[in-house]
Amino acid sequence: MTFFANQIAHVSRGFKQLFNCVSGATAVEYGLLAGLIAVGIAGGIGALADLVIGIFTMLGETSVEVSENIETG
Repeated sequence: MTFFANQIAHVSRGFKQLFNCVSGATAVEYGLLAGLIAVGIAGGIGALADLVIGIFTMLGETSVEVSENIETG
């Protein structure tokens, strides 16, 4: 084989090893899992925020009604 043929064969083997390597696959899977968990937490916080706003609105309206009832006797 010539020098260039050896180099091409070496590069070809390197690409085969690169595509067959799975050591980084676990890190990618953990990254995707962490991203999905973050999206779930963000959605949960959004729903919880609406619930908390509703509770405080109800408490505010109730306190105004109670204060008006106390004033009118």
